[in-house]
Amino acid sequence: MAVLFISHSSKDDQHASAIESWLKANGFNDVFIDHQSIAGGDKWAEELKSSASACRVVIFIITPNWLSSAECFGEFKAAWYMGKRLIPLFLVDPAAQLDQESQQRLAHVYGEAQGLDLLP
Repeated sequence: MAVLFISHSSKDDQHASAIESWLKANGFNDVFIDHQSIAGGDKWAEELKSSASACRVVIFIITPNWLSSAECFGEFKAAWYMGKRLIPLFLVDPAAQLDQESQQRLAHVYGEAQGLDLLP
């Protein structure tokens, strides 16, 4: 299983692909990202659970789409409970109008792990 697991909203595949490319170009070749690793007919939830539990580091691409996804936030909570190394990459404009639940999720992520702000 992969060392790095990338958690992202499927609506943000473009960001996820760019980060995956950067990681691989910089020597991080052992990466799991669901847009390439789960084949048609696979039980996607089981595959995600298996890959997430086997990895050592989880990179979270935090966008408004990620924040509004219960599945994505569930991956964050599961990784935290399993004691994984958490690396949030923030792509959320501070002026973004987020609903209350997304604001609470964002505050939770900020409170648990030091991340990197990727916005200019």
